[in-house]
Amino acid sequence: MNMLDKIKIEKWLNGRELEENNSAHTLLLFYSPKCHGCIFSALPNMVNLFNHMDPSVLRFLAIQIHNNTDDWFKKEINLDKIPFPVGLDHNMESYNSFDADGVPHWYFLTPEGEIKHQVMGSDRGAMSRLAYALEELSEIPIIFD
Repeated sequence: MNMLDKIKIEKWLNGRELEENNSAHTLLLFYSPKCHGCIFSALPNMVNLFNHMDPSVLRFLAIQIHNNTDDWFKKEINLDKIPFPVGLDHNMESYNSFDADGVPHWYFLTPEGEIKHQVMGSDRGAMSRLAYALEELSEIPIIFD
């Protein structure tokens, strides 16, 4: 089943859209602007990973599941500076179609859109599991802060 077809974006929050690339894997992150682990760990780690991966091999997509953003979120994150697409799923249609059960929730998808790995969380253990899942695409070791 192609899970990429289940992604429904209500609005692109930073002006970037997911480009068609049938040969690349996709790293998808569901996050909430009310989740400190999402804002202070998951999103920065995703940006770091983006800066070290070949975009022809791995596409990146972050999906925000709530539209409500607190002042602290706006101070900490400038969505325009995130170098990959960030979409809004305010009604949680995409989130629910992936059977996600919390945030941050990572999905590593094959080029055919099948879920290859999924990881819940932003702690060291979760980041280690994500790095392990992605190592097959990288010629250098993946290390998260």
